[in-house]
Amino acid sequence: MRVQEIVEEILPFLRATIPTTIEMRPSIASGCPAVLGDPTQIHRLVMNLCTNAVQAMRHGGGVLEVGLRQRLLSDADMIAIRGLSSRGCAELWVRDTGCGMDEKTKARIFEPYFTTRTKGEGTGLGLATVGNIVRSHAGAIQVTSEPGQGATFSVLLPLCESANLPAPLQVHADAPSGTERILFIDDEAPIAEASRKALSRLGYQVTCFTNPESALEAFDNPSAGFDLVVTDLSMPGMNGAQLARRIRERRPQTRIIVCTGLNEDTYQADLGAIKIQRTLIKPLLSSELAVAIREVLDAATVP
Repeated sequence: MRVQEIVEEILPFLRATIPTTIEMRPSIASGCPAVLGDPTQIHRLVMNLCTNAVQAMRHGGGVLEVGLRQRLLSDADMIAIRGLSSRGCAELWVRDTGCGMDEKTKARIFEPYFTTRTKGEGTGLGLATVGNIVRSHAGAIQVTSEPGQGATFSVLLPLCESANLPAPLQVHADAPSGTERILFIDDEAPIAEASRKALSRLGYQVTCFTNPESALEAFDNPSAGFDLVVTDLSMPGMNGAQLARRIRERRPQTRIIVCTGLNEDTYQADLGAIKIQRTLIKPLLSSELAVAIREVLDAATVP
């Protein structure tokens, strides 16, 4: 896969969701060779790094730089960067001018559930997920940061040695559209807002929430008349399965799509009992979400 294709799709999506006080500076080498990787996981990696950078600048604004280049590692690099077996790498970096980190914080950022944010602002899994993705791709990640001086996350992924590279991705502008009313819930505000804008451009009437309780109150409003509910699965307080069950109790024929970045067996029985129309694996491309929504809305009946 070509990392630049993932990054180039994400950047406009991201620009639409972040504050205007944050300037974006892309530096993408279009000719960077391919890596052997999972596009879905790389998409998630880039989104998590960018979301983390935006959070670091949420109060004072700043500059978000996202770059990609080919890098040939030196002997010194190979000694300093553990875990890499190839000198030829694709280097992806995300740099912010935010609050930065001290050494104590930097030493813990890849720990699951570790977060410096206040309660309700995040799960502490974003950078832990990034670390897992990098390791699963036989790559390495470097972090440089000082308090008040921003942070740079540099991901190194070994270049693919195979000559049988995939053809460039075809971006389809003719994503299916509609005019139905959609209730969209995701506890990550950037994802919720980006999805709202993407679906609104396709003609849908979209109402977004990051809090499941607030979403349920909106659903109970008789004048809302939502045609479809799209909800994240893993959320604090009330998870997507619990929300879907309560929606089903109120209006059994409601069409529901659940989105999850987790393969959690603990939820499978609940989702099966609720008879969810579709379960989608995050991160999602906007075109994938649009197709799934249209298919669910066009289905003849709700089980």
